[in-house]
Amino acid sequence: MVSFRLTSLLVISVFCFAACTGEPKQKEQYISGQTMGTTYNVKIVSTKNIDALSLQDKIDQRLVDINQLMSTYFQDFELYD
Repeated sequence: MVSFRLTSLLVISVFCFAACTGEPKQKEQYISGQTMGTTYNVKIVSTKNIDALSLQDKIDQRLVDINQLMSTYFQDFELYD
């Protein structure tokens, strides 16, 4: 009887360990910044390493581009054309 319990416990432990180690661990990263008089927040969940600083630079540049296209504060924005 003790042998059966020990064997059962061992088998369950092996299955639990195998199930836990099979998937890559996901990391959470946060990016935030200021734009157009407000702020933005981005949450990245990935198993890969993400260069958060590079991504933040791209987000900031894209928001500047959008602001220059749409803002009524600039005389040369595209909505005037």
